Amino acid sequence: MTLTALQYGWVQGRSRSVPAEVVASVVSDIETREGTCPPERLVTEASKKGSPLHQLFTWNDTEAARLWRTHEARRVINSIEIIESDGTAAPAFVSVMIAEGRRGYVSVISLATDEDLQEWALAEVRKTLNGWRRRYRHLTDLWDAFDEVIDN
Repeated sequence: MTLTALQYGWVQGRSRSVPAEVVASVVSDIETREGTCPPERLVTEASKKGSPLHQLFTWNDTEAARLWRTHEARRVINSIEIIESDGTAAPAFVSVMIAEGRRGYVSVISLATDEDLQEWALAEVRKTLNGWRRRYRHLTDLWDAFDEVIDN
């Protein structure tokens, strides 16, 4: 990957009203000044009325609180595990996109017994893995090793 003349774009399905190049420039500027770009620093930058990123965030506190609580609910659900008799743990619920574009959590018990849920979950796994492949495509040794593990 050449660092000169980089082109930026939004992840498929996540386009925004602000060009990706503009966001990347602000993130890079913060990183240059501070060593990294913590998310809260980006929010501070975007909170300025004249910021090109201002429209990417929810500034209505009531709506932002609702969205944050929804995020917290995801974290709560994702924190529940099934403890096996041997002491190992596994997630109790998984997020799946089901027909009609609805996303929600289902128990791993439901997933294990419902063929439709299994198909939807497998489609999500493929999509996620392909996303990781795109994101880290330049790490060919990683993907060669991954393919070797999957093939065995």
